[in-house]
Parts: sequence; C-alpha cells; structure tokens
Amino acid sequence: MTLRLLADLSPRLLRLHGQRDELGLAAADLQRAWLDRSGGEEAGTLLARVAEAHRRWAELAARLARLRGDERLRAERVELLRFEVAQIDAVRPLPGEEDELRREREALRHRDAIVRALGGALELLHEGEGAAGERLAAARETLAEVAGWEPAARAAAERIAELVATLDDAVAELRSRLPEIDADPGRLDVVEDRLAALERLLRRHGGSTREALAARARLAAELAEIDHDSGHRDELAAAADEALAAYREAALALSAGRARWGSELAGRLRAELAELACRRRASPCASSAGRATAARWSWTGARSSSGRSAATSSSSSSRPTRRGAAPARARGLGRRAGAGLPRPAARGPRRGAEESATLVFDEVDAGIGGAEAAALGRKLQRLATGRQILAVTHLPQVACFADRHFRVGKRVEGGRTFADVRELDPSGRVEEVARMLGERR
Repeated sequence: MTLRLLADLSPRLLRLHGQRDELGLAAADLQRAWLDRSGGEEAGTLLARVAEAHRRWAELAARLARLRGDERLRAERVELLRFEVAQIDAVRPLPGEEDELRREREALRHRDAIVRALGGALELLHEGEGAAGERLAAARETLAEVAGWEPAARAAAERIAELVATLDDAVAELRSRLPEIDADPGRLDVVEDRLAALERLLRRHGGSTREALAARARLAAELAEIDHDSGHRDELAAAADEALAAYREAALALSAGRARWGSELAGRLRAELAELACRRRASPCASSAGRATAARWSWTGARSSSGRSAATSSSSSSRPTRRGAAPARARGLGRRAGAGLPRPAARGPRRGAEESATLVFDEVDAGIGGAEAAALGRKLQRLATGRQILAVTHLPQVACFADRHFRVGKRVEGGRTFADVRELDPSGRVEEVARMLGERR
C-alpha cells in the first residue's frame, strides 16, 4: 500500500505507547474524554443535550450582541448583505451550470476539427465508395447464399445483420449532430460571456454555482434575521435568557453525572494500580479537591477557573480546584505512578473503547523492576485477551508472560545499520529469557 494510505489507516489499527507517553495522561481533554466514555449512553445523551443547548444560546447571544452593538456597523452589514444578494440574483446561476458551459465551450473552440471528424466518419461508414455499410451488406448477402448448408455461415450472417443495424444507428446520430454544430456560429461568444459572469461571481462565493446559491440562502437568512430582530429586541433578549438557563441546567446535570462517573472510574483505576504494586501510589489518585467558585462554559459543559472540566481534574476528582486555594494532595496520574505503569493501568477501566486496536508498548517498563515488572507483565497478558499486544521490553519479568517471542537485534554492514527480527522457538525462548536474567544480575 502507499505510505499515505498506511498513515491514514494506522491510527485505527494501532495504538503506539512510548517510554514517556504517561506525560500525556495529565491532559485535561484526554481525561474528560475517558471520563465521558465511562459514562456510557447516559454520558452521550447529556453531552448531546449540552452541545445543542450551547449552540442555541450562542446563536441567540450573537444575534442580541449585533443588536446592542454600533448602529452604524449594523447598517453597514445590512447594506453589504443586500448588495451580495442582489449581485447573485443579477447573474441567476443554476446548479452545475458552469460545468456544462465549460464542456460546451471546449466543443465550440474545436468546432472545425469536430465537423471534419464527423463528416469523415460518415464518408467511411456509409456515404463513400466502398463504405463499411456497403461491405457489410455484401458480406451478409454472400453468407446468406450458403446459410442453409453451413451453420457457421448462418450464424455469421446473423451477427453481421446486428452490426449493420448498429452501424445504421451510429450513422443516423452523426447525421443529426452535424447540422447542430453548424447552426449557430455566434454561440461561442454567448458561452464565453456567460462563463465570465459566472466565474466572477464564483470567485467571491465559493467556487461553484451550488456554493454560490448556498451563500445566497445564508445571506438572505441573515438579512431577514436582522430585520426581524430589530423589531423584536425584547423578545430576543428573553429567548436568550431562557436558552442560557436551559444551557446552565444541562451543563450542571452533565457535571453531576461526571462526578458520579469520576468516583466510579477512580475506584477502578485504584484497583488497576493496586494490581501493578502501586497501592501507595494509587490512593492519592482519587483525593477530592476544593469546590470551584468561578467557571467558564463551553459546548462540553462547565469548566473550572483553572481550565479543567468540572469533575475531570487530573486527580480524577469530582470537583475542580478552588481559585486561590491550595491544591489537595491529588496529583496527575502521570506524576504519581511509575514511568511504565500508567498506560496499561489506565487501559484496564476503559476496555471496550478501542477493542479492535492493536496496542504497541515501546519499553513501557522503563524505570521499574522486580515485583512491579512482574505485575506489569501480568497486566499486559490480561489486556491481550481478545486483542493483540506487541511489547518491546528488556525485562525478563515482563517478557515471560508473552505467548510468542521475537528477538530484535542490530548490526552494521557497510556503514549502514540494519535491524533483525527473529521469532524464537520454545527452546530459544528459554535461552533468551535466561540470558536477560543473567544480564539483569
């Protein structure tokens, strides 16, 4: 396959985790996405409700802001909208018209060559001496004389009769087309003028007649909206307030849901980390932080003054940190767990979100050893149930849990470095794990 296709497909087929991937666990957006996925269908419903409520409020707020703004700027906007609509209406474009006109222009520009070709073809097929039609007719008559005695002659004569009928249709089509081409020598100028007018319009409105017509609809709708809003300012303000209240209600319901899901997710993360010999490290990951006193709002719900989503702080807390208050003991998962542990641990509670993806862990055992390494190996083995995991490791405690083993080596020949990957048989696996144990000692 091409490199471009491979690059497009690989994110859907592979999840690559390198030695420092745990640093990305502190990203608020990533944590919010994990948290919302853990909420299942309830989260999907609440997120859709918040997004729609935010869209409605933002639309009404923007309309109200235009009315409350500079009167001169609003008048200029109205004048511009009317000018743009009138410009499109003056041209009166039809959907797809420009493509048909360009094809017709090319045909008209090559009119002489087309006439010569059509006329020459008619001459060869039907009208000239020894034309193909006459030869086919003669061949059919010759074969018909012996068709009663020779089956092959009869079958050939029937096929030639079909060819003659097809040829007659082609000749009739060519004869009808020739007068049309010669009919209007001034048609090219008409097409050129129409295309020039369309292209001037399309350069300003999207590049195609369909986009220009869509732009005309948007401009006309905005113009009608401004005219309507100017006479209904109080009604618009009331609608905006109502939409804002509906949005706040939806966002707070989502935050309440995130608080519940966060508590459940924190519990599952503690269990996963405990299995990886992180009991001391696991407990702070669910510590509660202070209450928020200031919030920003977006289509994803309420966000705390620190910029983190409510109920999705880096500590998996159910509340954002209070502005000016000292943070609780909770710290990001990437800061609290060992270098190789967070990614496999975080995947445990989220199983099912990317069920079909192959996971690739590149030396995620960096910085750990002993019992922690063995716990990591067991975790990877369990994650591999029903999916494929590739793990690059230097630790025998991790390697021994794999179902299949490959030894990766490196060699230099002629100044170039080559990598060798060789699958190990059962005896080779024992030897390699023993060698790794010897190196560790």
